[in-house]
Amino acid sequence: MTSKIKGYLSVCGTACVYFAMGLYFSSGNTAVYLTSYLRYHSKADVQLSDSIWFLAAVGLSALILPFGGMLYSVIGLRAVCLIGGLLQSVGILSTYFALETTFPFVVICYGGSFLLSCGICYTPPLANINKWFPDNKGLVTGVVAAAMASAPTLWTPLITTYVNPNNISPDANGYFIDLEVLSRSRQSMLLQGFVTLILFIIGVILLFPAPTANKSDKESFANNSVVYIKKEVFNQKMSHLSSEEGLTPRQVIATKEFILLSTKIMLTELVFFYLLFVYKPFGQTFISDDLFLSFVGASAAVCNMFCRIVVGHIKDLTTYKICCIPLSCLATILVVALPLTPYAHRMVYAVCMVAAVGIVGSQYALMPSAVSEAFGEKFASINIGLVYMSTVIADIAGAFASQYLTTTLGWEGMIALVGVCAFIDFMITFLLPDNQRLLLIKRLEINKDNKAIKNKTNCVFPTEIVYNCNTNDILTATRRTSISKPSLYKTFDNTCEATRL
Repeated sequence: MTSKIKGYLSVCGTACVYFAMGLYFSSGNTAVYLTSYLRYHSKADVQLSDSIWFLAAVGLSALILPFGGMLYSVIGLRAVCLIGGLLQSVGILSTYFALETTFPFVVICYGGSFLLSCGICYTPPLANINKWFPDNKGLVTGVVAAAMASAPTLWTPLITTYVNPNNISPDANGYFIDLEVLSRSRQSMLLQGFVTLILFIIGVILLFPAPTANKSDKESFANNSVVYIKKEVFNQKMSHLSSEEGLTPRQVIATKEFILLSTKIMLTELVFFYLLFVYKPFGQTFISDDLFLSFVGASAAVCNMFCRIVVGHIKDLTTYKICCIPLSCLATILVVALPLTPYAHRMVYAVCMVAAVGIVGSQYALMPSAVSEAFGEKFASINIGLVYMSTVIADIAGAFASQYLTTTLGWEGMIALVGVCAFIDFMITFLLPDNQRLLLIKRLEINKDNKAIKNKTNCVFPTEIVYNCNTNDILTATRRTSISKPSLYKTFDNTCEATRL
């Protein structure tokens, strides 16, 4: 099998793994059924606004993203993805039993399953396909990110059709009380658990580790390391950097770009995961059609899928900053417009929500390649995890805000608050450097110069040399050196010693 075919299969395998993990995008739909079940059978005092913790639990996966990168370097790509798949499937299956207990335990089992799988399996396969296709990082990242984004197009209709085949409407408060719907809500955990396990196994079979840089690659890099960039041309191809080059995690966290990228992905996460959560509870306040709202969720996933592919390809032709400015602007406008949609036709709400989810979510296709472009490939898996760790703040803050502010601000007020976050994200984009690749090349050159200076400093001559006339050896307190016998030394008989002052 040729390396080209292995590269394409690795993209397909990564897409399969991401599609399985993308089930968590349907948490906004599933959470309504799980919350209804807990209220009816367990008599739990849980509200729809509390169900955002299912998505927040997934967001905590950012805490273990660097661990996934380190695990990848120890046990390999396939083993990491297989472990993540097993943990996700077991967690979902255990939710079947957790539904007979309490809400926190259900969140731990269902949300925790995606916490572990996304934390372990998100960056290793992504860093791997970026090494397979160094000239098309944005495109391949967009393809696999689109696979994750497209997951709700299957999962949301599948779960809704299985749980509520007769399209029974919830009560006035948005909760389901039909016994058949509640029973099927619990049984759907078995369906989700086994299907995701099969998807992970298929994905692991198709994954192939990318080859490391060989000697010819390094020679090619050495001969083509000079890059000429005109300020007015942003789509000019940059020279290749070896996959063995890049800033270390310690160097990365000291850069301004790390702070900016971490803040942007944090705000993107806050806006995106709140939209995924709120589309159904907010829609139910003025739309009493469960299948229509499921259609909105599935359509949003399709839009998100295509946006990620297109945006990823555009990023390869331009730069991260040029892509983000219009995207962040449109996202702000759409999110701020959502509170006004109840006063229009329900299709206006559908179009606005679908476009908002698609545009905000497309920025996830840009971030991994932006991190690799800014900090290099060598530690890409760990560095991506470090940048994504800021999403934990967004998920926890969003969960607490939804739980305690929704009753005060209402759904419209919460969405407006999220719109402010989208605007801040838009403004931060202007602070990013115009060309991160060029800045990385300069930093790597500075690192090489510093290492060369350090090596020269360590190779100084000793300040005190003792010459023994009997053995013709030069002895020093700091090191032994093979310099020739200095002419300035004078010898006296066979026992004389000369010292250089």
